[in-house]
Amino acid sequence: MQEQNILIEIVKYLDNHQGLLTVLGWGIIVWAGLHANKVQLRNSARLEIYKELYQLKLDIDKISIELSLLLWSHALPFMYMEWAEKGSSSVNGKSPAEIWIEHNKQIIEANHKFSEAYSKFWNANTAWNSIMPELKTSRNILFNELSKISSEISQYVNYHREQMMKHNWKEWDRSAIEKEADKVYEKFLKISNGFLNDYMDDVHDELIHPIFNVKRTRREEFNYKKPIEAETLTKDGIKMIRYEATEIAKLRKQ
Repeated sequence: MQEQNILIEIVKYLDNHQGLLTVLGWGIIVWAGLHANKVQLRNSARLEIYKELYQLKLDIDKISIELSLLLWSHALPFMYMEWAEKGSSSVNGKSPAEIWIEHNKQIIEANHKFSEAYSKFWNANTAWNSIMPELKTSRNILFNELSKISSEISQYVNYHREQMMKHNWKEWDRSAIEKEADKVYEKFLKISNGFLNDYMDDVHDELIHPIFNVKRTRREEFNYKKPIEAETLTKDGIKMIRYEATEIAKLRKQ
């Protein structure tokens, strides 16, 4: 009788123990589900933030292409001014001065669009400061450089206006004007193309790497035909970094 009672107690204990295990098991399942849902929501948020910032970056790229073509020394309208001087019908009766003024007006308008585009990009990045605290330094440097180059382009237009103080445009120092154009053009590309892409690579690694475990290769899409050292925007500031010839440059040679 005593042995039977002991057996009954053992069965009751096992039943109770199994119940605890079941409850614990369900608890783990529920916790895992909640955790997975939290991770999914966080990853979805990361993707949406990256998509927003990347689209704003594309908007800057679009206007940057237009502006860079206007800043290029080969875009200076001297040829059209010569045609106007000769009375060519291809310039629609415009005078050399009118052509020069129109060219500068195009630069001013494009620079204004550029300023608006990077301001929107700045505002969006500021809204997500807490998500990417590691990029605070590079973010501030980038927008300082964007603001500076926009101001320098305005000064460049003023330099063009000063040329008109010499009423005979044929007396202008074309070599000096072309040299100034190339200087502004190269600096603009360094910032709007180089630094901006550097920053977006870091944004990618901050937001996308935790999801897919994939990091960006710096400047892999640049047309570096041979090894080169270039100023690069990093999390710690602007640094000179050596790059090998890129794959895209090698493919273009073939």
